[in-house]
Amino acid sequence: MAMISDLSDNMERDLSRVNSGSILFSVLGSAMAGLLYPKYVFLIEIVLFLVSISLVVIVGEVGKPTGKFKLGITSKRTVFKSRRIPS
Repeated sequence: MAMISDLSDNMERDLSRVNSGSILFSVLGSAMAGLLYPKYVFLIEIVLFLVSISLVVIVGEVGKPTGKFKLGITSKRTVFKSRRIPS
């Protein structure tokens, strides 16, 4: 998610695609766990994990982060404003 938010040109479109893919793979994973033997499910999970880690390593960091993070007064106001519970 951090890579998407850092490198995205159209944030809403990209987050929508990520959310749709997450829901789809959640449904497929649940169906797979019900249809296959557990050892095959774990084997598939390990393979997918290794593929995803290798893709992250291959892609690496494309953008140059600024490294600046500032929590100022305006940020604190926004955080506290969103935490208020209406009565």
